[in-house]
Amino acid sequence: MSNLNTVNAAYRNPSNINVRLEWSGVNTANKCNRSHKFWACQSNGDGTVSVTYGRIGSEGRTIRKPVSYFFAKVQEKLGKGYVDTMNPYGARR
Repeated sequence: MSNLNTVNAAYRNPSNINVRLEWSGVNTANKCNRSHKFWACQSNGDGTVSVTYGRIGSEGRTIRKPVSYFFAKVQEKLGKGYVDTMNPYGARR
């Protein structure tokens, strides 16, 4: 999976996490059967991350979590088909 470069870079330097994942696909829970979502995570430098998530085009909702939350949640999002829009082809920055 090409998006794992983002996760690997975060493991090497967790104080420099800056990721934005997006997903567009079928969702039978809404009327038009389509969803367009984002999940962004940025390190605060104090062992926590700010996570912003919501529909693409909205400001989203921001929460603060420990860095360990990032490592669990990013794997879950990539497994669901989210794509790293800051590093879409897995190329090293």
